[in-house]
Amino acid sequence: MNPYLNADQLHVLANAFGKVGHSSGSKLISRKGVPVSVVEQLFIEGYLSKKGRRYFANRRTEVALEDHGFDLSEIAVVEPAETPIQKISKEKKLEKHILSERAESTMRSRAEIQAVLLKRAKDKALAGDPWDYVRRQWPELVIRDDLDRRYFEKHCTRKHALDLRLDDAQVELIDYAFDPSIREIAIKGSTSPGKGFATALLLNIRYTLYENDRITLLSQSTKHAKDVMFAEMVTWRKKMRYPDGCETLAAGIKDNDEPKHFVAIANPETGEGLSGGHGAHVTFTFDEASSVPPELPINARKQANLIIYISNPRVLSGFFYDLYPKVEPDKNQVIVDKGIKRACLTFGGHGALNVRAKRLSIPYGPPGGLEGETIDGEKFFIAEGDKVPEEYIPHTRPLIPGQMDYAKYKTIMLSPNETERAWSGEGKFPPEDADFQIVVPSWLKEPCAMWNLHKDKIEVTALGLDLAASVDGDETVLVAGGPLGIKKIFRTKKSNSMETLSWVVQCCKGMGFDLYSGEVPIAVDAIGAGGNVIAEIMEKNGAIVYAMKGNRTAANPSLYSNVRAELYGVLGVRLDPNSSHADIFMIPDDDKLKEELTAHEKHYTSDMTRFQATPKVRSRGSLANVQPIKEKIGRSPDTSDAVVLCHWAILDSAHDGSVVDQFNPSEALDAYRKTETGSVLEGRASGEVSEVTQDDFDEQWGKEPTTIEDEMAGFRKAMESVRKSGSGFMGVN
Repeated sequence: MNPYLNADQLHVLANAFGKVGHSSGSKLISRKGVPVSVVEQLFIEGYLSKKGRRYFANRRTEVALEDHGFDLSEIAVVEPAETPIQKISKEKKLEKHILSERAESTMRSRAEIQAVLLKRAKDKALAGDPWDYVRRQWPELVIRDDLDRRYFEKHCTRKHALDLRLDDAQVELIDYAFDPSIREIAIKGSTSPGKGFATALLLNIRYTLYENDRITLLSQSTKHAKDVMFAEMVTWRKKMRYPDGCETLAAGIKDNDEPKHFVAIANPETGEGLSGGHGAHVTFTFDEASSVPPELPINARKQANLIIYISNPRVLSGFFYDLYPKVEPDKNQVIVDKGIKRACLTFGGHGALNVRAKRLSIPYGPPGGLEGETIDGEKFFIAEGDKVPEEYIPHTRPLIPGQMDYAKYKTIMLSPNETERAWSGEGKFPPEDADFQIVVPSWLKEPCAMWNLHKDKIEVTALGLDLAASVDGDETVLVAGGPLGIKKIFRTKKSNSMETLSWVVQCCKGMGFDLYSGEVPIAVDAIGAGGNVIAEIMEKNGAIVYAMKGNRTAANPSLYSNVRAELYGVLGVRLDPNSSHADIFMIPDDDKLKEELTAHEKHYTSDMTRFQATPKVRSRGSLANVQPIKEKIGRSPDTSDAVVLCHWAILDSAHDGSVVDQFNPSEALDAYRKTETGSVLEGRASGEVSEVTQDDFDEQWGKEPTTIEDEMAGFRKAMESVRKSGSGFMGVN
């Protein structure tokens, strides 16, 4: 059955068939009360024949009527209902002109006419208006149902493309993709708002329009890119009415006539497939962009004409977070950032058309029930769990297939977790909340700015080592720091423990000391990846080693459920500007580190007295339903793990460390706070910093700074008992 014929069209066909019967017939269809556009569209689709200006039934007329359940032996002539004459669009006028000139022109077939119309739609799309092209390539997106069309007109704010089954955010996204001044589009969204579908649609349009377009897809893994964005692109590619003749492969699309015209999936681990894409039209799409290493989009900027970033806004730091302005980040707007014009969009649940129009994928009352209203103003109520009455089905069925519906939105917004409501329900970055976030993002601004200014003042007194045992998977990270903060981060990927150990020794030599002299202690993740073996080898060669296991009992079990939570929690307290610490603890201005630190949340026990940190991978028990870090940001938190290891070692060895002469961190911070920019790192966004007087500073922090040793004496004593008992740190939980 053809799903595109509406009531008006069927009345026209029935009328035509009834007039001529089963013979070739000479009677004509009556067009009384029928818009010209309806009849002409049926002719274009092949359901009517035409001679001169007269329309006749044909074999396809009979087939269409049979498909829609008409009994041809009993069919009666039915005049269509009176319908106001509709204004004919420019495109329809062109179509009418072509049809009227058909007999005198060289065009002898419907296919030739369609080719002319498609060419005209392509030209308009290349000029920045892709909507006629969308109508011709994907006719199923054209709204045929009059009631649905009225609802679109009621709930949508846009002034164009109202006949297409897309909501305002999707239309806005596609419009930006064909604005040549826009170089980047950032899209943050809630659960299933339709951002992936709209992106797949615009990528297909660009690929078929630009004969030399090179599209590269990236995500947190090649498998994710293939299974999600590429699969969505292929789905809509198969529905194209006029295919482009290119070959769809298992993980890409190629043009056998033009090798530089392709769709490819790049490897985010190695960067393979990312380079060599220079050309007139180069498009990069980063799905789950907050999980992609930041160096990849930075590299893509050297080649791309358009970069699209898509992500759920789960974390308050990192490359994707920095794409959005800090003032009104949830407002759809165009900004200029370092010379790049970027459209920043939010696909929120409250803005999804199915949610605004209170539509249901399953015809049963949602949580709390549904107070609805028909297009004519009749109000109705569906109680929670009740089946929607048949007469209200047309007023509650989805307007955008596959998009979040009203029931799902209400379910998400009933969650007690404010963070989940923000990103999953509204597509917003989660709010800062020190009660649930171990490290609040705003706490890192000054430590990172101070690191940019004064990292050379940090004396290395301790090391932290998080291990990995693969050249293809997680990173091995070595961190060096002292009482003033973290000085250096080293990253590598080695195939075995001995290569890793040799690398650590060489890094230490590069910093001017011998690991095996015992001068600088090192805290090592002793769970998995050969950590325990490396720790034993280091210790036998003279190094001071703290072999840490995070699933052991915390030194302060009244506040922390295990050592991993304790070490993240203690660093969080150290970074909290409202804590009692006298001096700032400097943190490297590193995107990976900031994203990983702020991704960890507190998960409290039932009595709300102590917490666990967000696990790295899926766990059992009380955290079984908690999204782990690896899923949240797309990788293991190797850098933040190494930093908290280093921080623990710094605290334990603080009595051996010294502060660089003639450097007062309190004075340095005060001087920084009085600057106008807030950051001296070239290329990073700077913001306004409120001026703080010395009296204000003294009142908040105290005039007589205490030493790190005094502050942490109790902590070292507690952790000493942990080491003696064989407890440690960085396990899975």
